[in-house]
Amino acid sequence: MNEKKYNQIVDEAYKNYINKRCKDCNKDNYKESINGGKVIRPFTKEEFIDKCKTHKEFSERWGLKIEERELSLEERIILMNKKLGVTDTLPQYYNTDDEMDKNNVPTKLITVTYNNETIEIYE
Repeated sequence: MNEKKYNQIVDEAYKNYINKRCKDCNKDNYKESINGGKVIRPFTKEEFIDKCKTHKEFSERWGLKIEERELSLEERIILMNKKLGVTDTLPQYYNTDDEMDKNNVPTKLITVTYNNETIEIYE
């Protein structure tokens, strides 16, 4: 569900970027920069997402904030508990990354904020 919402949010933000970018691209002083070079085309969706992740000013301009971080072992253990329906401490034998990987416990948290709405996605 959250992955679907993530895609909807990113699609909406990118659509807004393209619509605004196409209006601005006719202005003489407006150019996008990729790796320091000047281009006259808008960023691809993938480039747009990467810019939102890595450039604060760009992210703020388009209102899409995407943060990614690796989950700690403790956070993964908590997710493993939820997956297994365990309410007490996990048995020692699956407190390892290998065991959690075998059980498809996420390793990354992605937090997306757009139009004052925040969602979290685990990968």
